[in-house]
Amino acid sequence: MNMETQTQTIYGLISDNGDGSSSIHWFRNEETVDKLLSEDENGDESYWAANEGGPAEVLTFPADLDLEAAGFSFHDEE
Repeated sequence: MNMETQTQTIYGLISDNGDGSSSIHWFRNEETVDKLLSEDENGDESYWAANEGGPAEVLTFPADLDLEAAGFSFHDEE
């Protein structure tokens, strides 16, 4: 029996808060992450510089896990 596993992937980007601290922001959409990390994105590449060109974290979970209920909040719409 071949059973395909359904998963969901999220991407974490580290932001520079400008005061010596950093935060992690979670995204569901890889295209949004790529856009934010591109060098020409609003001239704001230093805000995301800690990511060194790619997501700081990539996590994969079962598709039926409610990530918001697990404590994640997402920034895709910002």
